[in-house]
Amino acid sequence: MKADRGWLRTARWLLLILLVSPAWAPALLASGPAVETDAAGSAAGEAADVETDAAAAGDASGAEAGQAEAGAEGSAATGDAAADVGSERTLRRRFVRQPGGQFTFGGDTIHVEPNHRVDGNVIAIFSDVVVDGLVDGQVVVIWGNVEVAGEVRNDVVSVLSDSVLEPSAEIGGQMINVAGALLNRGAVIEGGQVDLPLGFDVGLGGPLAAVALLAAWIRLIKLLLFFVVILVFAALIPDRLRVMSREAPVRYFPALLTGVGAYLLLTVLNTTLLATVFGIPVAAALYVAFVVLKWLGIAAILHRLGERVGLSIRREMSLLGAILLGFIPYALLVVVPSFLGVLGFVFSWALWLAFWLLLEAPAIGLVLLTGAGSPRAERPPDVPAAVTAPEPRTPPAAEAAPEPGPSSP
Repeated sequence: MKADRGWLRTARWLLLILLVSPAWAPALLASGPAVETDAAGSAAGEAADVETDAAAAGDASGAEAGQAEAGAEGSAATGDAAADVGSERTLRRRFVRQPGGQFTFGGDTIHVEPNHRVDGNVIAIFSDVVVDGLVDGQVVVIWGNVEVAGEVRNDVVSVLSDSVLEPSAEIGGQMINVAGALLNRGAVIEGGQVDLPLGFDVGLGGPLAAVALLAAWIRLIKLLLFFVVILVFAALIPDRLRVMSREAPVRYFPALLTGVGAYLLLTVLNTTLLATVFGIPVAAALYVAFVVLKWLGIAAILHRLGERVGLSIRREMSLLGAILLGFIPYALLVVVPSFLGVLGFVFSWALWLAFWLLLEAPAIGLVLLTGAGSPRAERPPDVPAAVTAPEPRTPPAAEAAPEPGPSSP
């Protein structure tokens, strides 16, 4: 717009110069030096000067008329320019483009106003998003709130967040909600709606609710990883699992004490290693090895429990079948209460403490006592000594009768 104004100003000055230049030429010619030779020449020169001044005056009046005309044209051009500026401002009020996307991590709410357009993705982590205008991309919200009343031309993804879709909302892709609450008041969703409401409100509000939900998801992820590790153990070291499974009821209480001691020792070692920079990776590796060994012991104990359940229903279970039969109730008790509100949240922590004392500590102790299921650590079965029948006693031989001596005469 500034460029248009500059061109109009330049054109107006050029037009004024062209209109005034015919008046300047006679004036410049008349103002040149005159050489008087005689009185007649002087009179002729004065007459010529008078005629020239008259002509200059006429030209000046014409120039003033031209200036007035140019001023009128300039005013019209200025009015057109002002009209153009007004229309452009109106267009800007209708739609203000914001090139590039927007991102925030724990910052202020991202608000796309009704007369704004974002050319890119809008991503908010630990923050909120309100869309009243247009987003030419995706909207992703993690641990926040999202409210859409405008238009989103791609997907809207809400993770661990509350989502509200107003009747005026238009979504060109999918509406994906994972572990959050979704309220659709009649929005237009072209790609369909995927709703996995696994989230919960522990009734405490604020950051504590987010921390509780984070703990629940960490448990779920650890449980899935534990399941994968169980499958690997069952495929690679089935004999060691069977050895530890048979030793579990025999060495349970020694394993419990050994496991508690192992936890205390791990805490001391990791605290010492974390005090140095070079000890941090060593502490991390030690913790991972400890967890893997603990999972090995838990798999053995779960196999023992599943095997007992199978015997109670008169079914002989395979190694993997017995482990899964013990794993399923354990997984349900660990994960499900975490997603059942405040009572479930408290109950899940109580269960975790009970499982640590009754399952996890004995598991690591069992691994240490049996050498991770070494066959040499298995005690031989107690076989009762064979009862030998006493040898029949032979009755004492009858006293031999004295041999008859020679008969007396």
